[in-house]
Amino acid sequence: MSVSVSLSLITGLILFGVFLWLCVKLSKKNNSDIKENQKFYGNFKLTENSSFTNKRNHHRTVKNIPVEIQTDRSPETSLTGETKDISFIGAFIVSQLNIKADEKIKIRFNSRKIEITDWVEAKVIWSNTYMPNRKLILPGFGVKFINVSQKEKNLLKTLVEQT
Repeated sequence: MSVSVSLSLITGLILFGVFLWLCVKLSKKNNSDIKENQKFYGNFKLTENSSFTNKRNHHRTVKNIPVEIQTDRSPETSLTGETKDISFIGAFIVSQLNIKADEKIKIRFNSRKIEITDWVEAKVIWSNTYMPNRKLILPGFGVKFINVSQKEKNLLKTLVEQT
């Protein structure tokens, strides 16, 4: 009888081990599927099941447009960056420029399709450029366009809608 109990105990342990091994394999497969579906928006990691909600009133269009940036600290110097998304009222700009929230800047878009000479005023709403690089997905800042003239509104509309 003890041989029978020992065999069933060993069989049970083997089956339990196989079950655990299958659980680990399935868990690794599901995690790799999640990594493939992840997308990044600014510094937010999004997945298909993400609960991130867009609180913006205007849709942002993903556009990589090179920009020149002038700050109040150094108005004679133009620095460079690139938009990752843009709307009629704001943009996310990727740049190594150390800039703080509430700082006012001027932006000139360098689109290949449109000749642009005007600077658009903007206010930095948030910035992650002071965070350590190892914690950043994309270094940059979000801006809101301010004091926008009708000519600049037309320019922004063209930039957002261009293909």
